[in-house]
Amino acid sequence: MTPEQYAALKRKIGGTAKGYFKESVEETQLKTVKIRVSPTAIGGEVPYLPLLVGVLGAMVGTTLYISSL
Repeated sequence: MTPEQYAALKRKIGGTAKGYFKESVEETQLKTVKIRVSPTAIGGEVPYLPLLVGVLGAMVGTTLYISSL
């Protein structure tokens, strides 16, 4: 390949890459929205609270039993 052919090929490939990225890359802007929510609006109840307390108690009890061995 002659130096002229190499330079022409380099210009063709460089132009293609530049055109490709200019067309496909778009900027997006994200907007942050801050919202204050009162605790009463959430509901205040934990689903399956008795089950969670039972599992926690079983874990603590098992840990205490194993550590006393």
